[in-house]
Amino acid sequence: MQKSETNVVAVIATYRRGAELCRVLEMLDRQTRRLHGVVVVDNAAEVDLKKRMERRAWSMGEAADMTQLIYLPQAANKGC
Repeated sequence: MQKSETNVVAVIATYRRGAELCRVLEMLDRQTRRLHGVVVVDNAAEVDLKKRMERRAWSMGEAADMTQLIYLPQAANKGC
């Protein structure tokens, strides 16, 4: 029996928790098991956080072994 590769993606919904979100992303990045991707749904997209996430997504995409980060800013809180 062959061992199959399993891809795991983390989905994070957040609302006005920029510092906490950055901490969570740092911890996910330190895991021994690599995530295939991280999707962040921001229900209160603040300009500063949006810029930080865009920079982080770009830098994470630089190396082939890095996790892909998809940041989805929302104009209004759609509820979590």
